[in-house]
Amino acid sequence: MVAARLVSLPLTPPILCPQVRMLAARLLLTLLSVTVMTSFACPKAEFRCRSGRCIPQNLYCDGRDDCADKSDEPPHCTPCNITYHGEEGRTYGLELRQPRRDRLPHICQLNFIADGKNYGDLLELVFDTFSLGRFTSHVHNGCPDGHMQIFEFGQIQNDGFWCGNAYGYNVYYSQTGSVRVTFRLYRLSEGGNFGVDEASQFYIKLRYKFVSRARAVMRLGNKGSKFLGIVVHMSFCDFMFDHCDRDKCRIQSPNFPGMYPRNVTCSYHITHSTPPPGTRALLVLSQRYGELINIKASDGSNGGTRELRTWSKCDVVRDFVTVYDGANKSAPKLLKFCAGAELPPLISSGPNMIVEFRTSAFDRLTQPTFSTDKLKYPTSYMPGFELDVGVKFVNITDRTRYVDNRGCDYVFSSTSRTRGVIYSPAHSLPSNTTCRYTLLGRSHERLWIYFLQYHVTYHAGYDKAYASGAKSRHCHHRLDITDGAPGDGVNRSLGFFCGDTKPRLCSRALRAATGAAVPPCGPEESYLSQAENVTLLQRHVTGLGLDTVSFRLRYEFVDMREDGQQLGDNPCHRVFASRGRLSKGTFGPARNVFLYGRGGREHLHCLFRFEGTAGERVRILVNKFTAADESGCETVRDESLGRYQCRYHGWARSELRLAEVPWPGVRVWRDCVCADRNTAEHIVVESTSSVLELQYDVFNMTADEDFYSYSFIAKYEFLRKTSCKTETRVNGSSGVLLLEPPAEAEAPCDALPWMLEAAPSSFLYLSVTGRRQAPGVCPSPTRLVVSAPDLTEPLAIICPGGTDMVREGHGKYGGHGKYGDMARRGVYGKDGYAVKTGYMVEVFSAGWHHTTHQSAPPADHQRHMVIDLVKPEPGQPVKITWLELLRPEVQRSTTAGVQGRSHRSEAWASGPCRHMCPELDGGCIAPHLWCDNVQHCPSGRDEAPEICHRWSIPWLYVGVAGSAAFIILLLCIAALVHRRQKGARPDRGRCNAALSNNPHEKRLPTDETLTTSGLYSGSSSLKNGKDLISVPSTYSMDSGDVDLVETTV
Repeated sequence: MVAARLVSLPLTPPILCPQVRMLAARLLLTLLSVTVMTSFACPKAEFRCRSGRCIPQNLYCDGRDDCADKSDEPPHCTPCNITYHGEEGRTYGLELRQPRRDRLPHICQLNFIADGKNYGDLLELVFDTFSLGRFTSHVHNGCPDGHMQIFEFGQIQNDGFWCGNAYGYNVYYSQTGSVRVTFRLYRLSEGGNFGVDEASQFYIKLRYKFVSRARAVMRLGNKGSKFLGIVVHMSFCDFMFDHCDRDKCRIQSPNFPGMYPRNVTCSYHITHSTPPPGTRALLVLSQRYGELINIKASDGSNGGTRELRTWSKCDVVRDFVTVYDGANKSAPKLLKFCAGAELPPLISSGPNMIVEFRTSAFDRLTQPTFSTDKLKYPTSYMPGFELDVGVKFVNITDRTRYVDNRGCDYVFSSTSRTRGVIYSPAHSLPSNTTCRYTLLGRSHERLWIYFLQYHVTYHAGYDKAYASGAKSRHCHHRLDITDGAPGDGVNRSLGFFCGDTKPRLCSRALRAATGAAVPPCGPEESYLSQAENVTLLQRHVTGLGLDTVSFRLRYEFVDMREDGQQLGDNPCHRVFASRGRLSKGTFGPARNVFLYGRGGREHLHCLFRFEGTAGERVRILVNKFTAADESGCETVRDESLGRYQCRYHGWARSELRLAEVPWPGVRVWRDCVCADRNTAEHIVVESTSSVLELQYDVFNMTADEDFYSYSFIAKYEFLRKTSCKTETRVNGSSGVLLLEPPAEAEAPCDALPWMLEAAPSSFLYLSVTGRRQAPGVCPSPTRLVVSAPDLTEPLAIICPGGTDMVREGHGKYGGHGKYGDMARRGVYGKDGYAVKTGYMVEVFSAGWHHTTHQSAPPADHQRHMVIDLVKPEPGQPVKITWLELLRPEVQRSTTAGVQGRSHRSEAWASGPCRHMCPELDGGCIAPHLWCDNVQHCPSGRDEAPEICHRWSIPWLYVGVAGSAAFIILLLCIAALVHRRQKGARPDRGRCNAALSNNPHEKRLPTDETLTTSGLYSGSSSLKNGKDLISVPSTYSMDSGDVDLVETTV
């Protein structure tokens, strides 16, 4: 530009004085010469020969005539003390030779400047051959003969030196664009070889290249994606990191991926200041690529093997990285490592971590090489290190996931939480750390523990012989499980495990968290304590730096309490006794998890029995009933009976049933609950007897269901009432029970049930005038409930009474059905058809239609009946007629009856029964009821004339004729004797008078004498209070046909 302006000056300047013209001419000649020289100057990366030729700058003074005029090899020249430039991406070489002794000490400085753009931004130095004096130590005066220093402009200078002989691949990448390399040689050792080989005391052969930042991908990442921290002011290599959850944070050694400087201490402060709410930030330091960690650990080559060394193994060279778990260097050390291999995740216990990198002051250029060609770039080796930084978050409520200033000591109490999960710390731990987990329960609790996972890993250099055997004193990671808390004096070892020896595992329980249906953990997969406390100790001798111990266990405080007292062998069967003291309390099903699906059970059966003294009643109040699945049943209240019932429309998963026990061994089921009932709608039941039982059943539980899924809460109270002594158990071959409602509002015997007992192998047939309960057919609130002992569902619910009479043809012996089917009964004509009918309900014993041929007599619930009169109306008595039946194929032996009742111990006819009522399923009645002038079969077949008088009419005539003949014979004899003795002695008349007046004259009994003597009773009744048992005259029963058993309730 200057030349152009000069050329444009006018050629005919104005007239000036000669002196001025002379100066202008000289100035013009000077400018022209400068312009010409500038036009022919070489680029800054080249040297201009005398001939004007340009050669690369590194060829100056290289011992060869590169300019062909020896202008690049002047006498006594040296490549030192020169500033070198170079084109970006082009490699240049330099060679420094040993100086003469007389020129010692020798100092050589090489300055490299990257001017940007075509001249690059950074410098790459590769030392192919390096020999500079002797190397004696990494710490103290390690380079006595001389050394090399590298200094970058803009950084604090450090006193770090290299010397000795080098081998391997040694490369240096600058962090700035200006680098000064200084070589100092103070003296030559005696006996040195002054040749130009690696053994000489000073010989340097290097290559340099200027590169752009865009190509520094290994250091900066693609398009600068790596965040290398913020430099701390006035520091050489201190950096700050934050928010590494969103930034790609990387910690690098200085000059990575090249050789790092000597005698430096670099601190990398990592923090995370804003974790999400409710979480704790943990910092993660790792490197899964072992090629990116190469910290010098020895003077020799490692033979191509990689190993991450720790702690004292890094004291040879004293180049190492130390990781501190905290915000300053007084925090515990997690790890000290060197050499090179994969680094497992090192995790801090909180949001702060310090990584410190230290190097020794002296070293020699000896880097491992994994290639036979030292000059070939080894892609599997990077000097220095790069570490990845990440952040993980743990829930702040998961106390065992991190260790704070309270240390690794945790206490779990059943008063705060009855079950939970204990995790191993989610971070690394320093050496000689002991973690204690104390689980404190109450006296009625036991600990159930099972491990979901337990895994121990060791880094590659760990001696696994130390991990074998739980008794080894070299056990670096040991777990002890103790039954009992420290200091309680009752300790029992549940197991101790060393190294990778595992405790009992139930790993399949992990799948339950994903919703998978898995079986519960069994006894062989878990631990159950005998004491209420358990202590777990985890000891880490070497810490959790490179080694990892991860476990997850689930614990639960099992509530072993049971309300009341044990009843039988089932732990869920409980009894509550009043013992004469009015008492009350709360009860519910056991909270022992082993009784439920989550503890391995499929069904639950619990019985609660309440025993009051004579005259006491039991009141039950159910506050809450919980059922996880109530889709198959609903609880409804039957207002007509005043009871709760279970209405099924599928399969009920759980149900609670209440039963009274008015007589020993006889349960009469009342109420049923199968769906949720909240506290706003209580269920209140008051017994009529002194004994009440509740039966709680849960069916088909799944592996995740327990007492939180199915339970109830109830209260009980024993109430004092007036004692009632009434004959409420009736038995006999036939009879009539007349129930009258009490006149008093609350009579002592109000609502007491009655039980009709059948003889062994016999069944009952019961008939009541009325209709079976159905909508719109019961004008009166009175209900008669007929049930069987121990059966949950009633045999029949009857609306007694009614005067509806209809004319309707009927079957020959009338219809009958199963369990109280209603039939119209009436007066049967000669042909067996009803000519006048009324509504009547018939009920058979529960086992009548189910019991077939069997060797053992049917059970009580198959034979007996229990009768309840609900909401009776005054003045409306209910009449119940019963009949004892026997199957035709059953034979009763002479000893089969009730002892002491001779009329019931008579043998019934064998083979086909002759005393059969065909209309009652062919049932047989007692022989003494046959033809006794009382109609027992509904059709009257037992009193049919063609049956009862078939053989009696001929025998009557025979008897009358015989009697008449005998009387005539006697009269003839008497007349004959009278004639012969006519006129006999007078004392014979006195003898006749004495005979006719004989007070001991015997007479045959008549019906009147039998009635008077009480052998037959036209109508017998027994009254007690307001209850009445009546045997009407139409049945003309033997007095032994009805037995009354007195029962106190």
